[in-house]
Amino acid sequence: MALLWVKEKYERNELQQDIAIFSDSLSSLTALKTRHAACRPNMLDDILRIVNEIGRNILFIWIPSHLGLRGNELADRLAQAATRNCAVSIELNLEKLEYNIRIKKFILEKWQKQWSTSIHGQFYRKVKPTVF
Repeated sequence: MALLWVKEKYERNELQQDIAIFSDSLSSLTALKTRHAACRPNMLDDILRIVNEIGRNILFIWIPSHLGLRGNELADRLAQAATRNCAVSIELNLEKLEYNIRIKKFILEKWQKQWSTSIHGQFYRKVKPTVF
């Protein structure tokens, strides 16, 4: 969201200087640096595309969490408050990997239920009670 804000400001010529974005998410910043993400690789691609479209130096800086920094503590409180909202104003679709994980889990649970309740294979089920 910060990058989209920066991009909009640059496009309107409301921003001229280089940008620094601070984050307490070391894993996110590492993904940006290495250009590799095990989780949400498509989102990483989108972020890198936006950085490239901005075409300016953007410095990403890691700030460890919970150091008593007022802005950080405020952001943590706001993030915590957001978890109590009944509605979400931004929709993030699942990525292919996340769909695959959910589908595999659903199939294995359904298979396990059939395996556990079938009248056939009772002897083998004693040896191998789970399908996975």
